[in-house]
Amino acid sequence: MIAVFQEKHFDMIEPSNGWNDLIKKPLWLSLESNQVEAYSIVKGNKVIAIFGFVILWEGVSEVFMILCKDIKKHGFLLYKTLKLNMKILFAKYKFRRVQATVFVKLDVAVKMIERLGFKREGLLRKWLPNGNDVYMYAWVK
Repeated sequence: MIAVFQEKHFDMIEPSNGWNDLIKKPLWLSLESNQVEAYSIVKGNKVIAIFGFVILWEGVSEVFMILCKDIKKHGFLLYKTLKLNMKILFAKYKFRRVQATVFVKLDVAVKMIERLGFKREGLLRKWLPNGNDVYMYAWVK
């Protein structure tokens, strides 16, 4: 089931890379603006993913996703849910470009974003606050 993101969902997910207030606090604060939409994929009493997008300017957004630790068990459900909702949201907001950064070391996320039709544009070295590298991906209409 897909649900509008609520703060309690932070407590219902065990993220794949451990929890980090560098993600939690900015995400929650940014949701107070009308430039961000966030959703949770809920199965039973567990959140398997939190995803959404930040509108950078008209037609362009950046998507984000927090995956649960055992996401491999829920991969097909996640893919199916994201694919359907991406089409709806991208059409609703008339996005011409949607971009995302993905942890280099998180193979499951790399495979998922590529399967969703995003193309790798480059490597952002030491981009994260902890110094980790990420790939930049984009879906362009």
